[in-house]
Amino acid sequence: MITRRITLTAMAVGLARAPAEAQAVLTFPGKTVEVIGLRRWTIPMVQDSLAKYAPGITLDSHACAQALRYKLGFADAAVMSYQTPGDSLETVLVIVVEPQDSARVQYRPAPLDSARPRAAWRPLLRVIREKPPAFQTALWQYRAWELDPHVALPPWAARDSTEIRAVWRFLAGQRRSAHLETAIRVLRTDSNVYDRIAAAAILANFTDQDRALHALVGALLESDGPVKGIASIVLESFSQERPRPVDWRPVAAELHAILNGTDLFALSATMRLLVATGVHSDLAPSLLRGGGEMVLSFLTAQHPDPRLSAHALLVALRGTDLGFDINPWREWIRSL
Repeated sequence: MITRRITLTAMAVGLARAPAEAQAVLTFPGKTVEVIGLRRWTIPMVQDSLAKYAPGITLDSHACAQALRYKLGFADAAVMSYQTPGDSLETVLVIVVEPQDSARVQYRPAPLDSARPRAAWRPLLRVIREKPPAFQTALWQYRAWELDPHVALPPWAARDSTEIRAVWRFLAGQRRSAHLETAIRVLRTDSNVYDRIAAAAILANFTDQDRALHALVGALLESDGPVKGIASIVLESFSQERPRPVDWRPVAAELHAILNGTDLFALSATMRLLVATGVHSDLAPSLLRGGGEMVLSFLTAQHPDPRLSAHALLVALRGTDLGFDINPWREWIRSL
């Protein structure tokens, strides 16, 4: 599993103190590691198991998530790295769903076929295959280019400017209703992984339509592969740059699975997405009843990003604030 590196903008850490139930924090040279989601396992148990079954991999390793999932049998695992501007200390979040809680993880199969790609999408598929970083940069910058076709690329992306602008031009030609229908169908049913990546990117043109967002949320549940990562980029870009009210009821089951522990890489972004799009408190039972475990785990985090994201979502879904103590929130969820 690929580790995501995230740079935080200035965040008001003082808005909330770290709760007493905060998860374990370890110190390594130049970084701290916080483990979120442990219930029966302890930090020493995880470290000893890594040493035995994945020699050379530690909790601060980039390969930690993959080792936890495929060597130690954790139901899901993610590693995310945060670097605050001006701070040389790196914070690594290791997020887990333990093996005995595998029922909480509800991934759907992710076909990884690469044969018979769609000929009409060849210009985009070429960049996806040959220059993945350029493709992802183009997707993140697509909205800025729509607003200003002469937008300057970041210095670090200039060397890939030809590929990036080719992606922009291709996506700009995929804005008709027929393109929407094709992209949704391909994303949901096609076995070709590159076609599904392209379909997720094309849906960036249709974030004004709930159906496109619903299809992207569904893609987050793919068990492996890059499609879910591209869907997450489109959704996060939408929530940051042009959010609007969205009816999430048609994908309540998928969102419930994510909030309960499926696709830990996407959890923080999904919580922010729901808040940014004005999720209504009427959806609280559908999204949290019998679940919400990872949201509660995030509420106990010492790092402000997961803690504040979880708190904002819980407040939005309840309509009132119960603070940062996990126990009142747990009792409320049990009452739903």
